[in-house]
Amino acid sequence: MSNDLTSPHQWLDMRGRECLITMTMRPHYCDRGNYLALLDADAGSGLALDLDGQDLWPRYYFDLDRAKLECEAWLKKRGQWVEGATWKLCSEFSWLRQK
Repeated sequence: MSNDLTSPHQWLDMRGRECLITMTMRPHYCDRGNYLALLDADAGSGLALDLDGQDLWPRYYFDLDRAKLECEAWLKKRGQWVEGATWKLCSEFSWLRQK
């Protein structure tokens, strides 16, 4: 399965040590970028306590490959990288495939 976004009903997830980054497509009429990266820090974690306005989340991107690379670089820089982590393609119907 490719991990490219092809529908607004899909998103990409990557788990960090104390966070989850989610990448979604933006509506075609948005001029701030084609993709939106959201960060969800685990409640009470060191990362959650350390984040501030200078971290600039959410983030907007025009290119999906660049967005993935930038988010991965952020995870590494902040000590959140999990070795072997990959982007997981999800959809609003993903739960139907789970057992």
